[in-house]
Amino acid sequence: MITRQKKYHYNEHTLVFEEIKLTGKKSARRFILFCILGVFLCGTTGYILYHYAFAPEKYVLVKKITFLESEMNRLAKACDSVGSILAGYYFSRDNLYRTILEIDTLPVTMRTAGSGGSGQVEAFLPGKTITLNLKRKISQLNGQIDIQMNSFDILEETAIKTEKRHTAIPAIQPIAQKDLILISSYFGKRIDPFIQDEADHYGLDFTAPVGTKIYATGDGIVTLLKYSRTGYGNELVINHSFGYSTRYAHLEKFFVSENDSVKRGQLIGLVGNSGRSTGPHLHYEVRYEGKPVNPAFYYSNDLTDNEFHLLTNKTN
Repeated sequence: MITRQKKYHYNEHTLVFEEIKLTGKKSARRFILFCILGVFLCGTTGYILYHYAFAPEKYVLVKKITFLESEMNRLAKACDSVGSILAGYYFSRDNLYRTILEIDTLPVTMRTAGSGGSGQVEAFLPGKTITLNLKRKISQLNGQIDIQMNSFDILEETAIKTEKRHTAIPAIQPIAQKDLILISSYFGKRIDPFIQDEADHYGLDFTAPVGTKIYATGDGIVTLLKYSRTGYGNELVINHSFGYSTRYAHLEKFFVSENDSVKRGQLIGLVGNSGRSTGPHLHYEVRYEGKPVNPAFYYSNDLTDNEFHLLTNKTN
C-alpha cells in the first residue's frame, strides 16, 4: 500500500517542525492544474506524432488522392473529346448517309442520349463530386455510342438492300448500241404488221442481225425459258425482284438455264427470228408489279461503246 508522504515546515516561533496540511481549495487548484498540464502534454504529443512521426503515410495518401482526382478530371475531358468527335464527324456523316438512303434522320435529343448536346467541356456541377460527374459523362457517352452503332447497323442493312435494288432495275440497253440497226417498234399503240390494225405493243423491238449478243439488263433469276406458242418464239424471262421482270423474245439461242442467277451485262442469248416475227430482232419488255411499262424509261444511251464493253465483259 502506497502512502502519501507528509510534508513539514519549521516554525520559528515554536521552534518545532509542524506538518503541512492542504486545504480543500489548494487541493482542487492543484488537481485542476494537473489536468490542464496533462491535456496540454497529450495535445502536444498528438500534434507532434501526427505531423512528424506519421507524416510520410499522410503525404502518400494526399498524393494518391490528388492523382486520382487529376485522372478523373482527365477522363472527364476525354469523354467530352469523344463526344465532340461523335457530334462533329460521325453524327454529320450518319445524317448524310440517311439522306442519301432516304431514311429519316435521328433527332438531336436521341443522338446525344439526353445529355443536352455534345462537344463542349462542362464544368463540374455544384454539389456533385468528381466521381458522380465522371459516371454521368461515361453513361451518356455509352448511350451515344450505342445509338450510333445501332444506326450504323440500320444504314448497312438499308445500303445492302438499296444496292440490290439498284442492280435489279433493268437499267441498260439489252443490245450494244454499235450492234443495233434501229428500234423498229416502240412501246404503246402501233399498227400490227400481221393484222394491219392498231394494237398494243408492250415493249421495244431492237432490229439487229441474227446472232447479235443479248445481255441481261439487271440482276435476277431466270424464271422462264421456252418456245412460246403465243408468238414470242424462243422466249426468256428474268425476275429481278423488287417488282421488276424483263422478257426477251424471238431469240436464236440461249446461254442460260431456268433458275440461273444472272448479273447485269451477262450474255444470255442471241438475236433470232423465231416465232411471230417479220425479221431478225429482239422484242424486249419491262414489267413492274406485273404490268408492262415503257422500257425506254429505264435506260439511256449515255454509255459509250467502251463503257458498255467493260460492263458486259465484267460478267462474261
